[in-house]
Amino acid sequence: MFRSMSSLSILAAVLSSLLLVSCESTGTGRSAATSGSAQNLSEQFTKLDSQIDATLAALVEVPKHKDGDLKKHFDLFMAEMYRLDTQGKNVVAAADDLNKNSKKYIEGWQSQMADVESSDLKEQGEARIAEASAKLDDAKDELERIEADFQKFYGRLNEIKIILENDLNAAGVSGLETAISTAGEAAAPVKEDIKEILAGLEKVSSALSSQAPTEGK
Repeated sequence: MFRSMSSLSILAAVLSSLLLVSCESTGTGRSAATSGSAQNLSEQFTKLDSQIDATLAALVEVPKHKDGDLKKHFDLFMAEMYRLDTQGKNVVAAADDLNKNSKKYIEGWQSQMADVESSDLKEQGEARIAEASAKLDDAKDELERIEADFQKFYGRLNEIKIILENDLNAAGVSGLETAISTAGEAAAPVKEDIKEILAGLEKVSSALSSQAPTEGK
């Protein structure tokens, strides 16, 4: 789920790469590309957070209608699960784009440092490279953690879906009421991960941005 990309996400990543290729030969271009990728990943994670809420909201509605139109509300839940899966793939595409651009950024910077002979400037540049690399590595570690937590959450939803679609009747739904009402517990680690990674990505974007910080931030 989190490891695959939709064709639309692939197209978006390709178009983004084509737009950036003209400026990737300069340090400012590589920095801007990495900052832009971090901002895009933040947006995708924010959308994922909202979609988790929407999916859980649709799920808890199902048992409320066990004596009514169960199929209608199950279908609504399935639609939200599909959107959740799609948004997960959008996150993967954005994360891959950040990984690609950050690698080019660091490697390009390191390559250009070979032309810096002044010891004081070389020391400053190498220190800043190490600083930037550390921020990017932290983001990668957080991405790995959220993938594991998301897989557990999505797997739990999928198990509930399997039971529901094969036993979609009042008795079957009644037996799942506890599992449905506690499904949000599996989402809690994911939502906390998203909160932390958004803070980390904000640091990456701020560190790389050439724009003056907004007053009050």
